[in-house]
Amino acid sequence: WEVKATNEAGGFGLQTDGAIRCGIRVRGRTLILTTTDAHVALYSGPPLVYGFQQAGKNCGVVSDRAVAATGAGAFWMGRDGFYTYDGSAVRELPCEVSDRVFRFMDKSNWQNIFAVANAKFNEITWFYADSTSEGVEVAIGDQTFIRKVNNRYVTYDYAQNIWSIGSINRHAG
Repeated sequence: WEVKATNEAGGFGLQTDGAIRCGIRVRGRTLILTTTDAHVALYSGPPLVYGFQQAGKNCGVVSDRAVAATGAGAFWMGRDGFYTYDGSAVRELPCEVSDRVFRFMDKSNWQNIFAVANAKFNEITWFYADSTSEGVEVAIGDQTFIRKVNNRYVTYDYAQNIWSIGSINRHAG
């Protein structure tokens, strides 16, 4: 995008010490998640087009796919907890199984954690690997590496505020 007087191209820096991991559309806004915090992009029209505001601190996302959105809001996994954004504020989700999830999680495999929304059942499920997970050889271009299989899950029913955990092998939702 070339910045010209005839277009709205340009760039903005977020006021954060984190690295941007992902963005997701939720309730008419764009939620931008970094490794340390959350920001909201709001359309403001010309000349700046978008405005940005911090929506939460100490709530960074653990991977670029560890967030999912439903009509109820966005839900994501951080490095030590779960968070939600309902269109107005970020809040940490109380989770009675978080000690089991984060204690056994293979933290060297955070980049492979992903979330899936199942709006029919009001659920968000995160898939992750524990320390017993086996590796699978993966080739990308001319490089080959071992990727651990996500063999555990944690599910949150946001309508009933119920958490569940279990074992299942998943590479995708």
